[in-house]
Amino acid sequence: MIRNAHLADNSTAGLVLIDPKLLLSCIRRYQKKHPQWRVYPGKYRKPGWEILAIGLLRSVSGESFADICDRIDCGEGSIYRYYKNHQYLIKTDRNYASRAVAVVEEVLKTYCDKGRSDLGAILKDFASERLLNG
Repeated sequence: MIRNAHLADNSTAGLVLIDPKLLLSCIRRYQKKHPQWRVYPGKYRKPGWEILAIGLLRSVSGESFADICDRIDCGEGSIYRYYKNHQYLIKTDRNYASRAVAVVEEVLKTYCDKGRSDLGAILKDFASERLLNG
């Protein structure tokens, strides 16, 4: 999969930790609670949920930029810029990083095997570490 992503858009995909459909479903639930969430990765404010979705699809669902374009109605150039914004915000914006971790934890909590809570805890720790440290 990593080789195919590299061939598709000349970059390396992230680790496949969360199913992309489940991730986007969880993001939509959060988005309903805070529909106007905006972030400031630079001079101008941008749509927080779109940047978060693109960043998480890439980093915890292992999607290539081409695959993300197919899932989100956005051009490949914008997808790439939003992913760079995601990387910047994860490192510099504590609220953004907290929201990213909360979304990942929610997906893992909701969809992990209930009988394997130890696995869920390990995956949550791993996902948080991967998000915050690239």
